[in-house]
Amino acid sequence: MKIKLQSDDDLNDEDIQRAYKEVYNKWIQVYKINNYLEDWVAELHKEKDVLKKAMINCEFLAAEKEMKLQEILLKLENTQKSFKMLNSGTA
Repeated sequence: MKIKLQSDDDLNDEDIQRAYKEVYNKWIQVYKINNYLEDWVAELHKEKDVLKKAMINCEFLAAEKEMKLQEILLKLENTQKSFKMLNSGTA
């Protein structure tokens, strides 16, 4: 940010006041942007927590389904062995 002065040696109250006003206005903009970003970050943290809970729930359900699948595969294997034994006994 460059402030236009009448001359480098000629700093008067108006130039200083204008410079401070510009700096203040820029500071207000930065302050507003910072508040917006802080709110956004807070919302993202909340969303992250919700998604983390959902992920943990999904992992739990996946583990549960995996255990059920293993049980079913074991039953299938036992059933196939029983059929083989029945078929070999009658053959």
